[in-house]
Amino acid sequence: MKINEEVNNGKINSRILLADSVGQTRYLFANEVEVGDDYFRIMFLPDGLVLDGRSWAVAADNFLEKRKDKILARHFAFSNESQSIGIIDSLYEHKYIISNFGIQNIFNIVKSEKYDYVVRGNVDGEIIFPNINSPKSLMLILPFGT
Repeated sequence: MKINEEVNNGKINSRILLADSVGQTRYLFANEVEVGDDYFRIMFLPDGLVLDGRSWAVAADNFLEKRKDKILARHFAFSNESQSIGIIDSLYEHKYIISNFGIQNIFNIVKSEKYDYVVRGNVDGEIIFPNINSPKSLMLILPFGT
């Protein structure tokens, strides 16, 4: 594992890289973090997300921000072929989405020849939180299939 961090003009550029035995990137989390008195903002860099050896599409102007009692997200959704995961923010709700996401993208961080691909499958779901301007409610959508 390699971790590189630089501080420039109050922003932290962070790069966490996990490579396989021949040096190929298996996992990469490259982002820019900004912290202020009343906020925290994280933005993934272009080409800054690799899960289980596959690059994920990252919008150049993405961010997730926490300010006091508000969470803001812009284009903070990532995709690889038919898989996607992220946060969609609107005036009335925050929608946490996961679509056809291979759970092995997470579990394969721990590589074991004995238990290779023990955890497999794809997940779909949404969690919808109200925005400050909407009625207070929570909706969870998790389809189950065979």
